Amino acid sequence: MSEIKTKTMEVHHHPDIHHKKKRWREYFIEFIMIFLAVTLGFFAESYRESRADRAKEMEYVKSMIEDAQTDTANYQEAIKLNEIRSDNLDSLAKRCFNYEPKGNNDSMIYYFIRRAYRHPDYANPTERTLMQLKNSGGMRMIQRKQVVDSIINYDDFAKKLVDQRDAYSKFMGALVEQTMDLVNYDNFAFDTASVMAHRLFAPGKIPKLMNPEKSRMILLGNRAMAFNGVVMFYIVRLQEGKQHAMNLITTLRQEYKME
Repeated sequence: MSEIKTKTMEVHHHPDIHHKKKRWREYFIEFIMIFLAVTLGFFAESYRESRADRAKEMEYVKSMIEDAQTDTANYQEAIKLNEIRSDNLDSLAKRCFNYEPKGNNDSMIYYFIRRAYRHPDYANPTERTLMQLKNSGGMRMIQRKQVVDSIINYDDFAKKLVDQRDAYSKFMGALVEQTMDLVNYDNFAFDTASVMAHRLFAPGKIPKLMNPEKSRMILLGNRAMAFNGVVMFYIVRLQEGKQHAMNLITTLRQEYKME
């Protein structure tokens, strides 16, 4: 008789798991914790960005001061050189108005002409920092309104200086044109070494005017006077520019408490 092996089947019963329903206070606390975490993260990121912006702002300020200091020196040098040019133009005009063919004044006319329209003595505002502020949106980092106003005024003045420089070039060109059939340029020594040594005339040349009629000399004197007026006004603009530069430096140092 075969043995019947009875296999006992074990049945595993999983206990029922009963989820405890959260109270509204627990949901509220979880919400508060998540809200605080997000908020603190936002503030932390904003703080980092603010510190980076303030550091960049100080870089712009220091760079702007350096540019204004450079401009101050350039304005002063241009003022000095244009005052010399103005004196030469004034002397040229007087020589032309009182010109006498037999007075042997031709060499002095040549001298003052050459001194009056040598290379223009311009002062170009330094735009290094201004271009960065305008092109990269850097102006938004400047927090102080008085500083922003000072920078904008400084930039606006630079445009006025360029406008006066255009008039300078125009009147200078008119003076040069007026001498084309009056002065023999072959008498001049144009090499750099001669200019640096203040030797204006070519060796062995005797400067003589070509057909120096009275009316032509008066017209040249008028051109010299007109150009001198433009140069004198350019000097005024340069003086204003120098003052603007010094004011900007003072404002930046005061606002940012820099020595």
